[in-house]
Amino acid sequence: MNLPSAIPLNAAATRGRTAHQHRAPAPAARTQSISRAIDIVTLVRCFNISGLRLQDILDASCLSKSTAHRLLQELTANGLLRKTPQGRYKLGRLSYELGLAASIDYNVLDLCGPELDQIAKATGDTVFLAVRSGNDSLCVDKRAGRSGLVRPIGLSKGHLQPLGLGAGGLAILSFLPHAQRDAIIQANGPRLSLYDGLSPSSLVRRVDETRRLGYSCMANFVVPDVSSIGIALLDRTGRPMVAISVAARAASMTTAHRREIFLTLSAAGKNLREKLLVNYSSVLLLA
Repeated sequence: MNLPSAIPLNAAATRGRTAHQHRAPAPAARTQSISRAIDIVTLVRCFNISGLRLQDILDASCLSKSTAHRLLQELTANGLLRKTPQGRYKLGRLSYELGLAASIDYNVLDLCGPELDQIAKATGDTVFLAVRSGNDSLCVDKRAGRSGLVRPIGLSKGHLQPLGLGAGGLAILSFLPHAQRDAIIQANGPRLSLYDGLSPSSLVRRVDETRRLGYSCMANFVVPDVSSIGIALLDRTGRPMVAISVAARAASMTTAHRREIFLTLSAAGKNLREKLLVNYSSVLLLA
């Protein structure tokens, strides 16, 4: 399984402690445990469809086996994670319930649905709605057009991937503030190497091209025979709120069809941006 580079979990702080030190953890140690637990939940979320084994989590972190095992036991006991009969960890019932509760403020699906349907009908291709989640893009919805290209890059609702990997994520990344954009590319560098042909330097070039064009365009890059176009919907300060992208078979992405998609995205995006500014702009600007 391809896993991201080590998440920032520093096991060194837990090694070499005396028995006395373990009896009364300092506040900093308790805070560190919380941070590590959050990082584990975040990591599992990235691979929730297949789940992660204990060894997968160890490979993607700096945790000792005993520390990881203890945290996983606590997270499982409290319902944030669950362990499958195959020994893989997935998000648990409490994570689901927390998501439902938070959706009151963050659910943009009903708001965006009409525009996504309109784009899918007009282009005949698959439409994706993405938001930023830290250094990743999160697919929150999709619509299939008449072309039948339902899963061009294996995306499903809830799928996370490094910002810049797909057309939607690239559009979001390209219009973040310069310093923030560079920091994300640097942080994602080791993960980018898992995708053929992608590196920090090549991603910077794609960002520059996206900013010049005003939209992102990817062709036969991460996934063979698939081309995609994406736009970011910006708030009044120029920061991305969401991105909409359209994916199609490369053979059908002619110059005329690319222009049709861009015009359709622009028109629908203008209407959707106004609705987002009224309803969700503050909660969509995720740090």
